[in-house]
Amino acid sequence: MRSFQKTNKKGFTIIELMISTTIFSLVLMICLAGVLQITKMYYRSVTQNKTREVARTVVDEIAEAIRFTNQTIQIGVPQVAGPQVPSGSDDVAYFCIGQKRYTYAIDRQVKSNPSPIPEAKHKKHALWVDQLAGCGTSADLNADRPSSDGKDLLPENMRLYQLQISLINATTQTYQVSIGVAYGDNDLLSPRPSGTPTELTCEGSFVGTEFCATTKYLVTVQKRL
Repeated sequence: MRSFQKTNKKGFTIIELMISTTIFSLVLMICLAGVLQITKMYYRSVTQNKTREVARTVVDEIAEAIRFTNQTIQIGVPQVAGPQVPSGSDDVAYFCIGQKRYTYAIDRQVKSNPSPIPEAKHKKHALWVDQLAGCGTSADLNADRPSSDGKDLLPENMRLYQLQISLINATTQTYQVSIGVAYGDNDLLSPRPSGTPTELTCEGSFVGTEFCATTKYLVTVQKRL
C-alpha cells in the first residue's frame, strides 16, 4: 500500500498583495516626483542662462556702439525716460548710435507667427538693429524682415521690458545703459509690485516657472572717440 505525504505550501494572500502593490506604487510616485522636479530645475536653469546670455549680448552690443562712435546719439520718438515705451503701449521706439539704428518695442513677445489680438502682445521682432545713413524713422517690426542688412537681437519667446539710455556726464560723455529682458508667455509674467509698470517678474507663477525668466543689466560706458 502506498502512503501519500501531504505538504502545505503557503502563497501570498490578497491583503498582502494589495499592501505590497500600494507600497510599490508609492515608491514609484516618489521617484516620478523626484524626476519631474529635477527636470523642472534643469529647464529652469537653461531658460535663465539663455535669458541672461541674450541680455548680456544686447547690452554689450549697445555699449560697444556708444563707446566707438564719434557721432551724436539720436533718440527717436516716442521718448519716455530716454528712450523707453510704457508697458501696454504698442508704439515702436527707436534710437541711433552713429549709423546703427535700433528699433524696439517694450513688452512685446517675439513670435514668428504673431497673434493679431492686441492683448497677446506679440511682434515678429522686438529689437532690430541695422545700418542707416539717417535716423528719421523706425523699422517695421511686424515685417518678415524689416531691413535687408539688419538682424534680430532677441530670439523667439523673449521680450524687452526695459531699455533705457541716459547721459549721466556730458563733459566725459558717459552714458548709462539699462536693459531688461524676459522670457515666457504673458500668463507667466507679472509687473513687480514695488517697481514700475515695465518691471516684470516670474514671482507668483506656480505652473510653468521653468519656462519663465527675467534678467536686468545696468552698465556705464564712456565714449572713446
